[in-house]
Amino acid sequence: MARSGNTPLACLLLLIVSIGVLGPPAAAQAPADMDDLLAAMDRLSLKVPMSVYGRDPVKRFLGELARERCDQQAIADLGDALDKAGYRREAVTALTRFSETCGNHAGSLRMAVNILLRLSDYDAAVGLASRLIALQPFNDNGYFLRALAHDRGGSPQKAIDDYATAIELFGNKDRISSVGYLGMARSYEKIGRACDAALAIESWVSINPARNETSQTRAIIATYMKQGACERPAAGGDEVFPVSRPSNQVKLPVTINGTRGFFILDTGATFLTVRKAFCAESQG
Repeated sequence: MARSGNTPLACLLLLIVSIGVLGPPAAAQAPADMDDLLAAMDRLSLKVPMSVYGRDPVKRFLGELARERCDQQAIADLGDALDKAGYRREAVTALTRFSETCGNHAGSLRMAVNILLRLSDYDAAVGLASRLIALQPFNDNGYFLRALAHDRGGSPQKAIDDYATAIELFGNKDRISSVGYLGMARSYEKIGRACDAALAIESWVSINPARNETSQTRAIIATYMKQGACERPAAGGDEVFPVSRPSNQVKLPVTINGTRGFFILDTGATFLTVRKAFCAESQG
């Protein structure tokens, strides 16, 4: 009887001890009050109606930034939430201010530039992309974003320069997409240099002919060649090729008797070899 009577008491004591050891659940974190939210908004120069900042998800992410003012995930979530709520310009402001007050965070600027591109505010996009480049001068993305802004904003020559730099800074050329090359070709076309536009696409094809030489790329090149009445240089002439250099190997687009192909450039080569099928085709 005594053991039966003491069992509930022992269980109760064990429960109390367990609660004391474990502490309160993590989810019981106190939400930020309205003053904290307003302080976070003021720090981010964010001005949106109470109907927006006073409810989730914006309220939740502002609360996180009130507790941790330089929480990089929270600012990304807040920018996305404001974007989806239709307050894109305000999202740009918040992202930019976060970068300024939290150690020049590049990711926030990158997100802000992308929003500005969707807003068609190309001048502002150029400005923020330039700041991104200053923070990460050896990263291709800032140059690519600024190239897009110049391209869409009517500055094709500046776009060409940035596209070329972005392509050069891209680490693994085997994984690079055609977007930069197509943008460069489009910009060349805008300034009346169709032959250079064709060379830009040929440079893309030369990275991986087996994958990149398609009916589409052949059609684009042919269109630009016709548009510019492009001629191949005469024997003994010089020509400058805009080429990429994956794995330190340079491939040049060539045409022999009307047959197109790609040669590997080797300034110290003693012999030149081509496939038998290529020779047969070029000889007709």
